[in-house]
Amino acid sequence: CTGVVADLTPTVNAVVDGVAPNSKDYTFTQAGNFYFYAIYSGDGDNTGPVNSGCAAEPVTISPNVPVPHSTPVVQIKDTLTVSGFTADATGNVLVGLYTSSDCTTGQQGSNTSFPVTGAVGGTLTAATTFVAELAGTYYYKISYAGDANNTGFSSCAENVGVSIVSLP
Repeated sequence: CTGVVADLTPTVNAVVDGVAPNSKDYTFTQAGNFYFYAIYSGDGDNTGPVNSGCAAEPVTISPNVPVPHSTPVVQIKDTLTVSGFTADATGNVLVGLYTSSDCTTGQQGSNTSFPVTGAVGGTLTAATTFVAELAGTYYYKISYAGDANNTGFSSCAENVGVSIVSLP
C-alpha cells in the first residue's frame, strides 16, 4: 500500500450507530490494479487502530478499448471556364455538386460562388473542391442569373465518377 493515488477520507469522519460514512467519490483516469485501504482509529468502546490490509479491497480498472471507425472521403477538384461575358458583367457564377443527374437533389456541401467581375477578357476561370463520402456519379451544376448585358444559364451537363476502394 505505497503510492497513494487519492485520499478518499469522508468529510464527516464519524461512525454513527455502527455505520461508517461513505468515502469520497473518485474517478479513475488510468487503467491498472488499485487497492482501497481503510483505517479505523478506534474509540472508547471499540479497539483501534485497525486497518483493512492492502489486499482486502482490490479494484481492477481495465484499459479502454478504442473502436476504430473511418469515413473515407474523396476531394473532387475541378477547374471551370465560362467565356463570353461583357467587360462590365455583374453577379456570380454558382457551382454545386449533386448526386442526381438533373442537379435537383443530393447536393454535396454548398454552392461555390465566383464573381464574374473576375472574368479576364470575358472569360471566368475558377477552381472548385467538393468532398464526397460515397462512390458514384456526381453532377456539376453551373449557373449564372445574368445581368442587363449577359443572359443567364444553368447547366447540369458535366459529371464525374467516384470510386472508393477499401485497403486490405
